[in-house]
Amino acid sequence: MEEAIAARIDRLQAPDRRVLRAAAVLGMDVDEGLLKDILKPELGRLPTGVRLETLTEFLEPSGPGTHRFSHQLIREVAYDALPYGRRSELHARTATAIQGFAGSDADDHAELLSLHCFHGEQYDLAWRYSQLAAERARARYGNVEAADSYRRALAAAKHLHDLEARALVDVEAALAHVCVELGEPGEAEVALRRALR
Repeated sequence: MEEAIAARIDRLQAPDRRVLRAAAVLGMDVDEGLLKDILKPELGRLPTGVRLETLTEFLEPSGPGTHRFSHQLIREVAYDALPYGRRSELHARTATAIQGFAGSDADDHAELLSLHCFHGEQYDLAWRYSQLAAERARARYGNVEAADSYRRALAAAKHLHDLEARALVDVEAALAHVCVELGEPGEAEVALRRALR
């Protein structure tokens, strides 16, 4: 199935293929305005601009200015075809665009920014937004999402050399608490051992 989807994508004209793969960075739902913003620096390589109406085989209109991948597997195949450097660049541009659109309300998009900052190698921002996303998830009893966000914060922390040990301990302890609530005592013990170390 994946090979068949990849073959269909490969039959696209190069600019359309480039747009589709960039759209995959945004997730299943694609905001056309956001996509145009992150592709603005390379419009010279997109002679017809960003036209999602030529990609209806892969993206379906879902509302004014929004499209949705017709299947999760299509999005995954398009995303996986991106070279690592290109993927990282697009995530970083997406994080910058979301912060620009949101302005002083950027914290309201902590979950998205956590993901895009991390994959865009903006680790200081990923550390901050991941903790914020985790706390918000815990407040609504979204323990699975909270655990994912705490783990992303800790992964980002490996790239930051000026963090205080206390900050890491607090995140590890919070992760351990969430793991207990999820019924994962082994994972909680691992987190607490890291915190003690």
